[in-house]
Amino acid sequence: MPSRTKTIGFCSNAAQFFETNREELLAKGLNSANWGTQIREKRDNATAVSAEIDVLQAQLKVKNIEADEAYADAYDTPSSMLDAAIGVLGKKSPLAKEAARIRSSVNRRVKKDEPKK
Repeated sequence: MPSRTKTIGFCSNAAQFFETNREELLAKGLNSANWGTQIREKRDNATAVSAEIDVLQAQLKVKNIEADEAYADAYDTPSSMLDAAIGVLGKKSPLAKEAARIRSSVNRRVKKDEPKK
């Protein structure tokens, strides 16, 4: 299938052909009286659907940014709270170590030799 741009041009050219040559085609037994209109309607529908896609893609881009910001905030807030708890408890206390484990469990990288959990 040709590109969308080529399809639009193709439809315009085909519609023009049938409108321009209607009489000659009819003389040969082909009634193409409304074919130009039908083709233009299909072209216009395809263009409208494509425009809707463009709007949705722009909205999706914005929503992806919003989601990234929301996830960053969802991580940063409890991470800062855990930092505060660790500071108050003293980083060597058992409770502070537990808080540190919670925070570091998200950022811990798997070593190449270590099996994935």
